[in-house]
Amino acid sequence: MRKFFSLIAAVLFAGSMMADSYTITFKDNGLGSGDNSTSLTSTTVTDYVAEGADYVSAVAVSGKVYNGQEGYGLKFGNSSNPGSITLTLAAAVTPTSIVMNASPWSSSEGSGLLQDSVFATKSTGAKGTFADFTYYYDGATEVTTIVVGTSAKRGYVKSVTVNFEGGVTPPPADTYTVAGNDAAIFGEAWNPALTANDMTLANGIYKWEKANLNLTAGTIQFKVVKNHSWDVAYPAQNYEVSIAEDGEYTLTITFDPSNEAVAAEAVKNEPLADPTNCAEAAEAALSVSANNELYNNGAVYTIEGYVTGIKTAYSDQYHNISFWMADAADGGEVLQAYRAACASEADAPQVGDKVAVTGSLTKYGTTPEFAAGCTYVITEPYIPVEPEINYYVAGSMGVWGPDEAYKLTPSNNGEYEGEFTFAANDEFKVIGYDGTTVTWFPEGMGNNYQITEAGDYKITFNPAGNVEGWYAGFFNVVKKEAPIVHQYEVAEAIAAGLQENDEVLVRGVITKIEFKGANFAKFGSVNIYVADATDAEGEFEFFNCYSLNADTFRTSIPNYDPTDKTWAQFNEVADENGNTIHVGDTVIAFGKYKLYNSTHELNTGCYLVDIKHAP
Repeated sequence: MRKFFSLIAAVLFAGSMMADSYTITFKDNGLGSGDNSTSLTSTTVTDYVAEGADYVSAVAVSGKVYNGQEGYGLKFGNSSNPGSITLTLAAAVTPTSIVMNASPWSSSEGSGLLQDSVFATKSTGAKGTFADFTYYYDGATEVTTIVVGTSAKRGYVKSVTVNFEGGVTPPPADTYTVAGNDAAIFGEAWNPALTANDMTLANGIYKWEKANLNLTAGTIQFKVVKNHSWDVAYPAQNYEVSIAEDGEYTLTITFDPSNEAVAAEAVKNEPLADPTNCAEAAEAALSVSANNELYNNGAVYTIEGYVTGIKTAYSDQYHNISFWMADAADGGEVLQAYRAACASEADAPQVGDKVAVTGSLTKYGTTPEFAAGCTYVITEPYIPVEPEINYYVAGSMGVWGPDEAYKLTPSNNGEYEGEFTFAANDEFKVIGYDGTTVTWFPEGMGNNYQITEAGDYKITFNPAGNVEGWYAGFFNVVKKEAPIVHQYEVAEAIAAGLQENDEVLVRGVITKIEFKGANFAKFGSVNIYVADATDAEGEFEFFNCYSLNADTFRTSIPNYDPTDKTWAQFNEVADENGNTIHVGDTVIAFGKYKLYNSTHELNTGCYLVDIKHAP
């Protein structure tokens, strides 16, 4: 990425109400993404727009680029960050003020970023937030150059605007103040000039807020006054806020000058319940109003959780450790145990340990934590879990690696097994895979097992090896022979003593056909009754029987309503491919035997394998 730093100069115009001014703005023009990403050394810029020459003849900039959450700026501070902006003023111009959009380095350094003593700051700001600081010329000292920045006051500057004599200074902004009836809330009763109750402006809305107010049930009355005078006050009648019950409240009052709307809300501060886990403890810690303030007056809690990260390792000097904990082993950084007591390095917790921490809760910045001095015990040491190893048949019939289609399943005595179909000359081994590492059984080259005859095989594998008679001592390969399926005539099937779910072939002459139209999409749709002779009673039933190739019977039934849900008798039916069966045909069906009440049958899912039509 090309890195460069740009000073964009422009004269700000706001009609006749704006003083003549000159602005330098630091902004992103391809800078790097990290803090201190670009270093500027003795950069002098003299070519500005024509208006600029009337006020500033030259600008010199040095320092390091700052890339913060609110944008780019120039870094000021100590010897490692000696940023400065020097403006050489044109002749016969007098600066009246400087507005610097800047952020202090810390909350204690909110003023003094301007080095020249002839300017005095009139405002401060908050760390990490760019805000306009205004500096005014004292009028007594001749100034030809302005140097912004000092080693004593650190911070970041996004833009600098120098205002000069000759323009029209805009009138001061209006001030809005809250004045109310209760001195315990407002400091003084009905005092419009009390600056402590001045409202702050943000996004066009003025706001006044006071927290931790102990209020009793009743009514609070107030007005919003303009410029510390009762001459203009809102609303016309006193605004009233009802307090339903005694308690601690946060009172917030807002005023919108665009429509003169006043609003107020009193929110009762409900105490948090005693925390019982890491998430609740973090919420309690963050509820305190200031850094290092103890939650619930320093009450001691014991919270159990998992160590999810070590922040500060064991120290010989302090014999302590700081670590993150959460309610789950993979729960992230929820609550910090800060400088928890640790007698020795051997006692320090490890990531994954379950610990019980005892101490007071507080926060530092946005970090919820057990305060320094907390103690802990390890309740469940972390025991690393060995990665699960799965075993596969890997070879020329698929891939030489893990393939779910060739995965072996655990059986007995630590062995694994699976049934697969192989072609002649297929070669393979068994592999173990833990998600990272592949282990071959057997190891080496030129020792694959080779199938000589195509067919279905059962493979049994023992990762411990040394099994006598097995290939390389690891696995056994047995070809499966096709099962023998018995075929019965009807009388033979009834007399054979078949057990439920025995798979058999039954041959008989069709004596009755029942069709149920509404079932054709789910079942075979046909009940076929068969016997050993044409004139015999149907003694065996093919229940919900499918046609050849497991096709359904569903068409070629004249004048039959396919939505009819009752069984109806037909002399013939046809399947979806036009194959027909008739009463009197000899058929063979395959299926699982079932005795239903006193009826011998092949159960749902049976199907015809042969149809021999009657003459």
